[in-house]
Amino acid sequence: MYPPVVSNRIKSIHLLGASRLIREKAMKFRAGFKGFSPWFILGVVAIIIPVIAVGTLDNIKKQRSGLTEVLLAQGAALIRSFEGSARAAAGLNWGAFELQKLLVEMAQQPDLDYLLVVNSKGLILADSDPAMVGETYGGDLDLAGISRSAEVSFRIVTQTSGQETFEVFRRFSPGEKGRDNPLAAGEEGQVIFVGMNFEPIKKAREKEIAQTLTLTAVLVGIGVIGLILFMLTQAYRTARVSLSQAKAFAAVLIEHLPLGLLAFDREGNLATANREAARILQGDPAGRGGDTAGSLLPEGLANFLAAAQAASAPQDAVITLREPFNLTLETISAPLQDEGGLRGNILLFRDITELERLRDEVARSRRLVSLGNLAAGVAHEIRNPLSSIKGFATYFRERLADSPPDVETAEVMIREVDRLNRVINELLEFARPRPPGMRSLNVNEVIGQAKEMMASLARKKGIALNFQLPQEDLIIEGDPDQLKQVIWNLYLNALEATEPAGRIEVILKAENDRIGITVADTGKGISGQDLPHLFDPYFTTKAAGVGLGLAIVHRIVEAHRGEIRAENRPEGGASFKVLLPKIDRY
Repeated sequence: MYPPVVSNRIKSIHLLGASRLIREKAMKFRAGFKGFSPWFILGVVAIIIPVIAVGTLDNIKKQRSGLTEVLLAQGAALIRSFEGSARAAAGLNWGAFELQKLLVEMAQQPDLDYLLVVNSKGLILADSDPAMVGETYGGDLDLAGISRSAEVSFRIVTQTSGQETFEVFRRFSPGEKGRDNPLAAGEEGQVIFVGMNFEPIKKAREKEIAQTLTLTAVLVGIGVIGLILFMLTQAYRTARVSLSQAKAFAAVLIEHLPLGLLAFDREGNLATANREAARILQGDPAGRGGDTAGSLLPEGLANFLAAAQAASAPQDAVITLREPFNLTLETISAPLQDEGGLRGNILLFRDITELERLRDEVARSRRLVSLGNLAAGVAHEIRNPLSSIKGFATYFRERLADSPPDVETAEVMIREVDRLNRVINELLEFARPRPPGMRSLNVNEVIGQAKEMMASLARKKGIALNFQLPQEDLIIEGDPDQLKQVIWNLYLNALEATEPAGRIEVILKAENDRIGITVADTGKGISGQDLPHLFDPYFTTKAAGVGLGLAIVHRIVEAHRGEIRAENRPEGGASFKVLLPKIDRY
């Protein structure tokens, strides 16, 4: 039978059908997706987010820098405009009142909070809010240093109301001091401050930042979705490749499985067949897909499958197929099932004909050893009394020479003792065979040496003798005397089994790495019940036979690492074939 592990695995088969393939495909798809570690996904996201965040922050920084530059340029332009107005006022003989009024009017521009001019000590000389003139401002700045520098600076100032103002300041240079230019700097430097309303700009900036962050979030989302889609695509491709490989592997495995495999659907029609099944069944079941088991399988196999289908459970059996197959099959059948129920049946079988023959051979060899040992003991115990009996018979034959009846009786005793001695010698030869003296020999020559004597015996009985010997030398390692004994024994058996006008064939030919010697006759053949016992000791179909001839032949062939086969010929008669290992050297 199959090994227990294999048998149990076969009996647990519940598969097949389109739904099974779809389920396997989905499982492989999920398995492919799971193949991506969560840490890998987190790592990729952890890389994408910082990259996008850095880009976003850099963009915000650039926006802020650009906005600062714009406001700074706008403040500088206002300062230059007021300075130009102050210089022009000198030519129009404007006094401090007119310049203060100009300052107030300029401060009326949208998004401009204030304009003011202070000296290096922080005293307000002019202000868009006249009430502030004479107050101090900018005490937290180095006004003296600023008044000596032409560089435009800025800062963000928070008012008492909580409102933020973008303040631009630098040295104020309206021209030379005099009545016509009351704001002109004297020995003390002056600083002009331009305060611009920062709230609208701040809101615009916050809106831009929000838009940027929203865009960043969208990009991150797109990146994550793209990553997931990429992984899903990869998982799908992996699943398809895996499924394709699994299908290819399964197809190759089934095709080259050393067991015959047939799968039938729920209606009992053939769905799958492999090459070994075609070889064993001597046909091509795969080319007859859709046929039923009854029309495809031999009777014994079809009956077994029908019983297994009716049982709806795994079944196993050893089945012997008769003509024209002459095979012994070890078979097992199991239902094919999935969630949808029964899908069909699978039938597995292997040819164990040779294995059964070897098992019988081993059992027979064990019996031969036991019988041989018994025969050796019996022969030894019988030989001594026989010698005494023969001695007394010889004595009485000589003493009673004047009595012919007594002499005849004594001679009969002597002949029977001699016959018993021959039987004992055969027993001893079978029980304790002489080891073959192995040497290289040409089988052609061995048969040739006995050819003339064989032909002479055949002619006397009126039997045609046909030799089929090749031209080339066929060399084996063997004992020439024992090999002659094998050939003679087979030939004499064929001669006894063949009627006059019959035919005996002696065929010698190379068969791959062995040499085949066949002795075939046209006799009555061998009955089916006798065929398995031909090489058993003491088995004979002859009236006067001992039953050791073929047993000794079998023992000699085994000692030469060969085998012997017996079978009936289709055209009538029996055939004995000896196979011996061939060698190349002589």
